[in-house]
Amino acid sequence: MKGSLDITASDFFCGAGGSTTGMISIPGVRVSAASNHWDKAIETHQYNHQHTEHILADLSQITPKLFPRTTIGWFSPECTWHSNARGAKRLAAQISLLSDDLPSEAAERSRATMWDVVRFTEYHRYELVFVENVVEIYSWPLYRPWIAAMRALGYEHRLICLNSMHSWTFGTPAPQSRDRVYVCFWKAGNRAPDFETAVRPPATCSRCGPVRALQAWKNPAVAVGKYRSQYSYRCPARACADTVLEPDWLPASTIIDWTKTGQRIGDRTRPLKPKTIARIQAGIDRYWAAPHAEDARESAGTLFEYRQASPRPSEGRAPAFVSVLRGQSKNHRTSEALSTVSAGGRHHAVITPFIAELRGGGSTARSVSDALCTVTASGNHHGLVVPAATHHRKTTRRSFAVEDLCFRMLDVPELQCAMGFASTYVLCGGTKQRNVRMCGNAVTPPTSRDLVGVGVQSLLS
Repeated sequence: MKGSLDITASDFFCGAGGSTTGMISIPGVRVSAASNHWDKAIETHQYNHQHTEHILADLSQITPKLFPRTTIGWFSPECTWHSNARGAKRLAAQISLLSDDLPSEAAERSRATMWDVVRFTEYHRYELVFVENVVEIYSWPLYRPWIAAMRALGYEHRLICLNSMHSWTFGTPAPQSRDRVYVCFWKAGNRAPDFETAVRPPATCSRCGPVRALQAWKNPAVAVGKYRSQYSYRCPARACADTVLEPDWLPASTIIDWTKTGQRIGDRTRPLKPKTIARIQAGIDRYWAAPHAEDARESAGTLFEYRQASPRPSEGRAPAFVSVLRGQSKNHRTSEALSTVSAGGRHHAVITPFIAELRGGGSTARSVSDALCTVTASGNHHGLVVPAATHHRKTTRRSFAVEDLCFRMLDVPELQCAMGFASTYVLCGGTKQRNVRMCGNAVTPPTSRDLVGVGVQSLLS
């Protein structure tokens, strides 16, 4: 394998092709075969990756003999019934591609797909195996027996926790905060891949300047979890090892089509729900604060149309934010990464200039200067909130009327780019809902690019 520039891969549970897109961006890597049980996903994958052999099938129901032998096996087993997104029962983090609710037999099938990794690896004996899933897979009761089965086949492994907005190793990351675990296997006796490089994003230390930050776990005995909740990043220099750093990120503003302002809230024939209004107000309170004291005047200020991602406070312009319309999610600036894109979609609404998060857990608004929150399969989570250009009015520095704001959900092309797909990538779902689900269920290409790239380096050295 050393020195070879023809490295083949199989992409199982390939979805719309995020993992394939990332893998083939590494020179010398080609994806020989891809499989999925959803015809729309296969149609999309085939349209964009025409040199790959495609197999439409339920992987748990077919023999590994149907697939060619390849150097790499990439698996993204169904994580629907492993996460805690539906509460204590650890149910769906990603809604099924086919329905919003799965029967009990589907839950068993979802768990069984993890064992397909062992079955296919036993037959094909890949040099490298990558398994992507939600963080909660670590709490699956059979996780350790599953690892033991792979070790019995002669593999070493490392569990990697990585947020998609930190995948900088071989290119730029996705502008979305998306926590996933990647269980990476390599044959015992082969050189271990230097996966440490993949979890050290660039950051800036006030003392050391540009550095590659180190993951720092709150509980080193259990090094698994989500960014900020279970780990942070620190400066690698011993002198300032306790300095918490914020790694570089791509902001949500980079994927938003600012020519689409949405509809003025006061003109809507179908009023927004009270919870949505509350999240928008939370974004106003958080991001459209009064100017600095030295700039404040007794006379009323003017709410200007949004023109830049980070307006100076003295200009009195309201910066954009993204409202995530799920659960207890908060608003975020568009300069932050987008929150996770789910397969359900319809979670990210833009209120120029912030994102109102309209579903989910712990936030209500996010700045467009931040990464977008996670795009999920169910969608309808990200709402863009923007001042209405045709309804500017004089207002006190603390008064922004919700009815005078424009509001819209992020569109499929925006969510697609938030996942790390190129704008030219074609989704063949046929409907907005299906295309959003494909986005939310996909692997972000930058992450598969970086992990496979590091693995390939170990094979060629």
